[in-house]
Amino acid sequence: MSFLLIEAGKNSPFVCFDFDGGTFKVGGRSVIEQPLEFYQQLISSIGNYSSSAITEAHFTFEFEYFNTSSCKCIFNLMKEIKKLEDRKSVVINWYYDKDDEDMLEIGEDFEDILEMPFRMISRDRLD
Repeated sequence: MSFLLIEAGKNSPFVCFDFDGGTFKVGGRSVIEQPLEFYQQLISSIGNYSSSAITEAHFTFEFEYFNTSSCKCIFNLMKEIKKLEDRKSVVINWYYDKDDEDMLEIGEDFEDILEMPFRMISRDRLD
């Protein structure tokens, strides 16, 4: 598996996982009614990626908004990413709209709970 591409839907985020290149991006809106199904495929793919020979993994999260049930699933995805730290150098970029303190705080909470360094990156506006 070299790529996992999912275009953004009205209520679902975009996903661009390049397993061979070690770059992973997720973002947009996530207000999915059944987020477990959507995010489970991402979690499984990261679990399978852990045995890859690539030594670095760069994750970019660019959420405009997500609801509470999606937040739990995103946190579970983060927990799977944390497992990679034993075998790979992991970089997490957390983008947020400069006027969205809630999204910044969520990123900071994930960073604290998981004990993983995040690069917090402010943008004028996420689209």
